[in-house]
Amino acid sequence: MLYYHTLHTAKGLNKINGISPKNKLAETYIAAAKGIAGYVTNQISNEILDWMDK
Repeated sequence: MLYYHTLHTAKGLNKINGISPKNKLAETYIAAAKGIAGYVTNQISNEILDWMDK
């Protein structure tokens, strides 16, 4: 199961930080995000096929 979280800031607001292009691990993070996107797409396709009884 995939989970997400937000960060609690000093002002009490929730925010999600992005990935800086200057980050040395940016390519690794992007590759991981693409893998998660592929997983989610596959799960959605499976659900649609189940609904269609195929």
